[in-house]
Amino acid sequence: MKSSNVQLANDEPLGCSSLALEKAKIVAPLRGLRPIPGDKMVEACRAAGELLGVTEGEISHQTIRNWLKTLETEGPQRLDRKMHRNRGLTTTEPQLSKIAKGILLNPKRFSIAEAHRRLERYARNFLTLPEEQIPSRKQIAYIWEHISDEEKVLALEGIQAYRRKYDQCVRFEAPYPNAILQADHHQLDIIVIDPDTREAIGRPWITKIQDDHSRAIMGYYLSMDYPGSMGIASALHHAFLPKPQEWWTMHGLADMAYIDNGKDWISRHIELVTLKFGITLQRHEAYHPQSKGKIERVFRTLEQMCIHPLDGSVGSSISTRPHKVTPKLTMEQVRVHIERFIRDYHERVHGTTKQKPRERWEKNLKNHRTVTDLADLDHLLKSKDYTVQRYGIHFQKNYYRDTAGVLGGYIGRRVTVFFDSRDTSRIRIWGRQNADEEPRYICTAHLQSFAPTQDDRASVATKNKHRRDETRKEVRENQAEGKEALKALDELDGKEDIAARQEELPSEPPPQSETAPSSLPNLPITPISRSRNAAPEPDPDDEPDYDELRRKKQRKQREG
Repeated sequence: MKSSNVQLANDEPLGCSSLALEKAKIVAPLRGLRPIPGDKMVEACRAAGELLGVTEGEISHQTIRNWLKTLETEGPQRLDRKMHRNRGLTTTEPQLSKIAKGILLNPKRFSIAEAHRRLERYARNFLTLPEEQIPSRKQIAYIWEHISDEEKVLALEGIQAYRRKYDQCVRFEAPYPNAILQADHHQLDIIVIDPDTREAIGRPWITKIQDDHSRAIMGYYLSMDYPGSMGIASALHHAFLPKPQEWWTMHGLADMAYIDNGKDWISRHIELVTLKFGITLQRHEAYHPQSKGKIERVFRTLEQMCIHPLDGSVGSSISTRPHKVTPKLTMEQVRVHIERFIRDYHERVHGTTKQKPRERWEKNLKNHRTVTDLADLDHLLKSKDYTVQRYGIHFQKNYYRDTAGVLGGYIGRRVTVFFDSRDTSRIRIWGRQNADEEPRYICTAHLQSFAPTQDDRASVATKNKHRRDETRKEVRENQAEGKEALKALDELDGKEDIAARQEELPSEPPPQSETAPSSLPNLPITPISRSRNAAPEPDPDDEPDYDELRRKKQRKQREG
């Protein structure tokens, strides 16, 4: 009996495949057995059938003998399947093979038979090939089998399908919470109704801000309007500030925002906001959803677990969308379901991080930056100009006034109202004290109750009296100053009247009569001083032209 010098360890010998090694293990126990016992031959055939995936009885005894002979004479390396020298090649002419590939990869998706008929017709009419050189249907099928999957996907399914399946993407992970925020829009698969008319008004849009490290949802904005810079600003405002809900602890400023390439994301409004708070903008690859897979996956979870079970859902797939949908929920009702989903989502273990988003955000929090001045965030909100009325501001069919009575000093003026559509119980007012000043924060106005109490009336009366007293004091001080100025002007007018009268008097006295000599000496004429209101004694011989004096006075007043 010959001894076995063949390596049959678990490690594969150099140049030996795993299939050859398994074959060697099956026939190695038969070495040196002549003749081979029947039970051992049957066992070897059964094991070979299991190895090759064929039914029992298809592996013959001669195959086992051939394997054994090859193992003993040439070693286990030769037990690999022998490759035909022309394997992977076709006898079809290269030009015909290229034309056949082009027909098979046509977007019309021709069948093998149709592709063969078209290639055969083309070869006869344009290439004038003899019958023996025209590929058969079997050769066309062979060519189709050897076209790579990448070529098939790109040609038949399009560039987007190719990119989804074969494009590489960069995967990153934020080192701590609020290091990177991801943001994106999504149109929900549900139709909502108007709360007043109960008629369908369309599908709402949601803008979501997500923390990359913990996968927690920092904030969102829900609206019927197509996403724009104001929707993004409202979502950022919600993400930066603390929430009224106790379970929603995630807030604060981020170091970087990973955003889309849409016009709304690259607007000047968003750039100014990020510069204000020191946030770096990083845009993902255009038209490549895989580069923002984390936030896209949360949108999918939101649809599956929250939106699709609701009344009015239209589903995500157009092909399986129901023919008739009866919407029953308003926007606010959908908002309640979304926030309920967010609460449950924060308390559910994430499949990738293996932690709850809320716990992961609170546990690893460091370098936490928060907003110190709420006025810095006002320009993230929606805004609209209003005129301050005596009763305050009439905003969205409600009345608002501030508790300190500051708006009383702006009655009749135009101010800018900044508001959050999620919470309209209060609005922030910006305005100008003077026309040449920049707008500044004035006050916060609160929604008035429908039934004002006695305390409210007393408070308003006290503020009105205080404002009246302040105004009266200022008016009296101004009136005193004006009275002094008017008195000085009256005295000046009197002096001007006297000077004008002197100019109108003759410079030489009238001649004396010869028959009646005067016994009085010639004395100079001295004008009689009189007050402004005193009427001068008329001189019948030399009366001045008072109309001319009045015209001169008016002319001086206009010139001075």
